Order: sequence, then C-alpha cells, then structure tokens
Amino acid sequence: MQRHQDNPAAHGGRTDQDGPAARPDLGTAGRSGALSRRRLLRMGAAAGGFTAAVPLLGACAEFTSSSSGSGGSGSSGSGTLVAWTYFDQAKLAAGRFMKSNPDIKIDMQVFPGDNYETKLQLVLGANQNPPDLFDMDADYLGKYIDDFPEDLTSYGAENLVKDYVPYVSALGRDSRGRLRGVTDNSSPAGFLYRRSLAKKYLGIDTPEQLSAQLTQWSDVVTLGREVKKAGGGKVHLIADYAIIVQDARHQMDPWVTDKKFTVDPRWNQILDIARTVYDEGLDAKLEAFSAPWGAAWNNASVVMFGWPSWAASSNIDPHATGDDWGLAKGPSPEYEGGRYTFVYKNSPRKKLAYKYLEFLAGAEWQNYNLQQTQNMPGLKSVFEQNRSTYKPALFGGQPILDVYEPIALAIPPRPANPDSESVEALFNTAVSDGMRAGRTNAQIFDSLKAAVRSQLPDVKF
Repeated sequence: MQRHQDNPAAHGGRTDQDGPAARPDLGTAGRSGALSRRRLLRMGAAAGGFTAAVPLLGACAEFTSSSSGSGGSGSSGSGTLVAWTYFDQAKLAAGRFMKSNPDIKIDMQVFPGDNYETKLQLVLGANQNPPDLFDMDADYLGKYIDDFPEDLTSYGAENLVKDYVPYVSALGRDSRGRLRGVTDNSSPAGFLYRRSLAKKYLGIDTPEQLSAQLTQWSDVVTLGREVKKAGGGKVHLIADYAIIVQDARHQMDPWVTDKKFTVDPRWNQILDIARTVYDEGLDAKLEAFSAPWGAAWNNASVVMFGWPSWAASSNIDPHATGDDWGLAKGPSPEYEGGRYTFVYKNSPRKKLAYKYLEFLAGAEWQNYNLQQTQNMPGLKSVFEQNRSTYKPALFGGQPILDVYEPIALAIPPRPANPDSESVEALFNTAVSDGMRAGRTNAQIFDSLKAAVRSQLPDVKF
C-alpha cells in the first residue's frame, strides 16, 4: 500500500537514495465488516488526518509475462526475475537487493489489491505467463500455500527461519508443516496512545502504568467510562469496539480444525465486553480507515489505538501531535497483517528467485527495514540488537521494541488455515451486524453458523 511520494522529511519520516520514500507495511486489518489489506488499498486515500495526504498505490504495472533470464532452476548466478506484489513498498527491498546483487534484476510489478488475489489464482493455476516470485497476504495464505509456492525444504530454508519469531515462521508453512515462504517483518500490535490525553483523562503518566491497567479486556470498560465522563462524551478511550474482538482472536482456538467447526467459549466474554463498550458509547464508533478514524489520530478525540507500529507511521502527523505518543501492552498478544513472499513452483528460475528470499530473511535487510519503515523484524536477533537503542522520536524516546518483542513472542504459532480464515471474515460480519441490531451472543453465533453452512459446505458441525 505504497502512497504517493510526498516529502517524508516534512512529517518526520525518512528518505532513501535506494528507492522511493519508505512507508510501513499496511497489513491485514480484519476489522468487523471484513476490513482487510485489500480493502485498505481502496480506503486508505479516503482516510482523514495524516492518511489523507498519502493516497493509494502511486504506480501500478500492467500484467506482463515473465522476463527471460539466464538463471534457470539449476542456476544461481544472474538473470531477471519477475515479482508480483500488491504493495508498492516491496520496491524498496527489491532495490536494496539489486544493489547487493548487481547481476540479478527484479522486475517488481505492483497491482491493485482487490484484483490481485483473483489474478494470482487464475495465472498461477493455469501456469500462463506467471511471475517467478509473488506475494500473498495473511488474509488468504491458507487458500493457496499448498498449491502454488515452491516447497523450500530442499533449499535449506529452515536455516532462514530458525531465529524467527515463532508465529511469523509458522504462517509461511503449508498444511504439512513444510516451509513455503518468508516475510521480512512481524506485526505485533500494542496500544498506541496519546500521553497527554492519558494524563488528562486517566491520570496516567507512563506506558508502564497504562499497561498495568490493561491486563484484561474488561479494563477497557473501566477506563472507557472514566474517559467518557472526564471528557464529557467528546473524547473516547478507543475508536471502535471492534478492536476488542480483533485483538482477542489470536488467543482463541481456531474456528475450524480438521474440517470441524467449533466456537471457543471464551468468545462469549469478549462479545459481552464489546457490546458494553458499544451500547454505552465508550468507543467513538469510527470504522478503521474511514476518514473520521484517520482524523482521530491527530485531533485528540481518541486516547488510544490498538495497532502495530506501521499504523503509527501511516496515520500520525508529527506536526499535529509532536512526540506525544506512547506504546502500551494490551490484554491479548496479537498481530495485524502479514505479507509473505514465495517462489512459484513452476518458475524456470527457482534457485535464482530463492536468493531474494534469503535476502528478505537476512538481518542486514531487516535492520535497514526497521530504521526506514518502522516495520518490526521477523528475526529475534534483530529485536535483540535494537531493543535498547531503537527509540523513535514520535514516541518520546520510548524503546518500543521492549513492548513489541514480548507481544510477538507470545502469539501462538499457527500455520495458515484456509477454513478459519474464511470463518474469521464471516464472524466479523456477524458481529458487526449483530451489534447494530442488538443481537445476543447466541443470535450472532447462529448467524455465523448459517453463513458457514452456506459458504463452506464441506465444514462439519
């Protein structure tokens, strides 16, 4: 979701001689109403506040056939690789790779998000003019990870991820546990909050104090009531109740295991809390990436947002907020997003393409990516190297890796699950519709089950 090339220095960002100004990797959001990375591609330009200055995909290539190159499946020397992605920031990595590997050219082609998955399915399934490398989003990894990517077992790829954050490595594996793809980052989510607002409405001075008051989801109700009362109903603790549902999901049992549908009973408590927040008006009722939501990051109407670090770089205007931000832990370790890169199984340049995966999984690139884009690393060693020294000015010098690292490590490692991915989207819709209609938990789950039976007939109950 690369935006147009405004001047990053003007809003506290960085410039880079190796490529366009870096933006954070906007991962799958998955909010109620099935907000996803693909939907963000459509909605980002409409978002208010700082995001409004950063419209979508400054350049999109047309689909072309794979370029010819001298690096065949048995070659690792030189040639041209065609890579497909839905996210323009991938060009930054490709540019750095080509600097280090001048004999290898990457033709990085960027496509709009809504059509990208469909065209991947059609082109890779038919093996007609396919790319050598392609990206997939965590939103739909499970649908295709067994079919289109090269099995990396024989390449020694386990060595690439032996130091990875466990959940990040797990998502790149197929249904049999074989590594198929890698990503260059993790996306742990904490609560990004305005220090001045937390002090004014909650009497909280430090991130540690806020973290200590957010140990369970019912704490959001307690703090939300305090903020609503102190702010006269004009200021809210959170933007949308959906953050509670979204952030709790990674600690729940999968929706589908071995084709059998199940509802984790802990969802009842989460829905009860979310409903209280919704019914009492403890949230601002701002849908993620809507224009009012984007504006709320900078207009002091919402105290905190439960998102990864890339959301800060995308939405916060330092000219409006200065270094007023802090980062606190939430009740549930969770992540948002995930863009994985794969070698196409029928590429004639598989070994050459694998070199790019080695680059993405390397410490040198992930260190650079952290500094340029504020994307958290996938490698635990890069977390460790930067834990005490990475202190973004936006956060008033807070060493934010101290917060993000333990969150990332506490996320359960699970491989992509196509059925659970599909049910998750249906659940988001059922919850959103149910909250607006005043439905009970049982009615929400009945609606979900009906949708699953209709759209996933092979799932058993």
